[in-house]
Amino acid sequence: MTENKILLTRLHKAQERDGYVTQAAIDEIAGQLGVPAAEVYQTVSFYSMLYLKPQGKHLIQICESAPCHIAGAQAVIAAMESQLGIRMGETTGDSHITLQYIQCCGQCQDAPVLVVDGELMKCVEAGQVAEILERLK
Repeated sequence: MTENKILLTRLHKAQERDGYVTQAAIDEIAGQLGVPAAEVYQTVSFYSMLYLKPQGKHLIQICESAPCHIAGAQAVIAAMESQLGIRMGETTGDSHITLQYIQCCGQCQDAPVLVVDGELMKCVEAGQVAEILERLK
């Protein structure tokens, strides 16, 4: 197994165990692999599927690519932030929902795009936000 694959496997296991990659996990993995903790941290911060903070029960990811931005993602983001009372990158106080940006989903023809708990949603409009959030209750 390559070093990178070993590192990613351990990071995924730590995240499954703790809900996110804790500083303690970073230090532990760095020690086990004999690499600097900064290198492990760099890997965690590079991959969007690894988290450095606790995440909500539900994850709403909003594509931040230019086509989604042009197609109205900012209005969707504004509606999400307003209705949830949080900003992008934050989790609601009850740990129910986390909002985060995601890189291009490859669905530019259907922009703006959301990924809600792993499910791709195409052509999302701000007017749909209340319904989307209601389904997550």
